[in-house]
Amino acid sequence: MGIDVLIGELVSVENKYYVLNTTHIKAPNFPNDSSKNTNWRNMTYEKWLKFAFLTDIEDIFFDDVLGFFNMEEKENNGHNCRIITRKHYDVVLNALIEYTKKAILPAGFEQPGHRGPPTCDAIYARLIWLEWWMHWALNNCKQPALERSI
Repeated sequence: MGIDVLIGELVSVENKYYVLNTTHIKAPNFPNDSSKNTNWRNMTYEKWLKFAFLTDIEDIFFDDVLGFFNMEEKENNGHNCRIITRKHYDVVLNALIEYTKKAILPAGFEQPGHRGPPTCDAIYARLIWLEWWMHWALNNCKQPALERSI
């Protein structure tokens, strides 16, 4: 089962909170990326966990109190939102700077069924995506938030 993440404007509809789905022409768009230029990304819990640990940002996702993935359900139809702060963004930006220093392959996703040595780095692509949308949300939204839904 996948976990959807949206980053953007927090809205309330009938006392339920959501992040608006949006696209942006300047948003990252990598080879073979199903998310295209959107603020939405879906991965399994295991892939989110691997991504967070390999990029050293696990605290903002899995911290017992403040982690984006450790929010209480609160009867919101599986949608849980948390305001993005500058501190969250700084952690991701620093992770991107450090990851970029050691990246060997270009950011992107393999074609389905790809066999053989890797030609691109999906972790790098996801980190670029996360930094870009968090930066966009902090600069363009009244209530920048990350929504996690299952």
